[in-house]
Amino acid sequence: VAPGPATTLQLSVDVPSPATGTGSRLILDGNDAGLIRAALVDDNGRLVPDAAANVTFSVIVGSGRVLGIGNGNPASHRFQPGNVTDTYGGLARVIVQVSTDCLSKNRQIMDQVNWDEGAKQRTLVDQSGNCHTLLPIVVQADAPGFDSAQVRLDVSAVPELDSPQAIAASTVPMETFSYFEDFDG
Repeated sequence: VAPGPATTLQLSVDVPSPATGTGSRLILDGNDAGLIRAALVDDNGRLVPDAAANVTFSVIVGSGRVLGIGNGNPASHRFQPGNVTDTYGGLARVIVQVSTDCLSKNRQIMDQVNWDEGAKQRTLVDQSGNCHTLLPIVVQADAPGFDSAQVRLDVSAVPELDSPQAIAASTVPMETFSYFEDFDG
């Protein structure tokens, strides 16, 4: 069944996601990033691959910033700075990076050197210990002819529970792995 006309701009989180083995929260280390998909869908939630829109992404709540955008068009070699991209195949993506560092070693030094002059962005280095109270990151997408869409990225200052390494370790028991040193062949 062919989809109907595009009626909705829909956002979904690809990373972090338990479905992709990346957990459910971004780590507040100033580096972690989430991947969000924007899709143009019909009234039944089906992707409309021939629909086109110019999508603007923005972080409206929380400690995050737009790091990159794209649409997956293999024929396009256009550099896409900023937060606006067109859809391709009814899809667009945004990478959102956490903009607060509560966890890195030597983050006092990072506070002095971490400055992206071109983007006018700086990672907030938090020394207060209040990172456990930070709000989730809320990303909004806007496109002409569609209602705005929002999605939430939860954040964590507990890498022992929420880092990719912790998620991987909790998924597969380490005793199921054998290492090259154990190879006898």
